[in-house]
Amino acid sequence: LRKREWLWIGSTADPYQAFEEKYRLMRGCLDALGERQYPYEIITKSPLVARDVDLLRATRDVGVVSMSFFSSLDDEKRRRIELKARPVRERLDALRELNAAGVRTMALLLPILPGYSDDVGEIRELLAEIHRVGTTALYAGVMRLYPVTWSAMQQMMPPALVQLRATIQESYFGPTRSISASAHVPSLVYRY
Repeated sequence: LRKREWLWIGSTADPYQAFEEKYRLMRGCLDALGERQYPYEIITKSPLVARDVDLLRATRDVGVVSMSFFSSLDDEKRRRIELKARPVRERLDALRELNAAGVRTMALLLPILPGYSDDVGEIRELLAEIHRVGTTALYAGVMRLYPVTWSAMQQMMPPALVQLRATIQESYFGPTRSISASAHVPSLVYRY
């Protein structure tokens, strides 16, 4: 931590996974960052981040918490993609608590899946909820899916998701390629 470069925590693995509740590793990390006022961004899908509100408040001038969301409030739809992530409403509650404490927050709508989670009405509804809890910074993006990645994803998808698999296959690799969300995302984000 000698150089004052930005530190991204959670860019490859969520730092607030289930084991964090028991081992509390992030509290030690945040304490060290706070002592040095080291700039950081936490990227998570877990409402457990709100547990550390005291340490996050102490570093609010140098840190930001980015909460990642599936692009819909529909939890049944979300569970098909985010198998182990906490419900959207719990994440919104965590953002509300962090914002009330003065912690800088950001919402990430990632990934938007063409043909599955690109409904403009659902995205607008989620953006309204995010705004209601006090988060005003946002980043959104459509999933970039390459054939090799898609091949690996298909192997991990449960057989019950046959329709989802077909929708993604058609949206990305079919002859019509209906990547409709990419046209709407910039205007939705701008309005937000």
